[in-house]
Amino acid sequence: MNILFHTNQITERGTEVALYDYAEANDVCLHNQSYIAAPFDRILNKNRYEQFLSRFSFCAYKTPEDLKEFIKENQ
Repeated sequence: MNILFHTNQITERGTEVALYDYAEANDVCLHNQSYIAAPFDRILNKNRYEQFLSRFSFCAYKTPEDLKEFIKENQ
């Protein structure tokens, strides 16, 4: 099963730490495929963004249509 986790921003704070942990557990424990999505202009922490990129397929979308296309491509 493919699961998309969405966040409104990428920062160094706890919300994104928890999001990463949930997505990783979804992969490891439940054997699902995790995807991450966030608005392109709300990636505020480069290190956290690179951490997500190194582990998950990531959609940094500019428009809702970009996100819909990513979802369609990854089912």
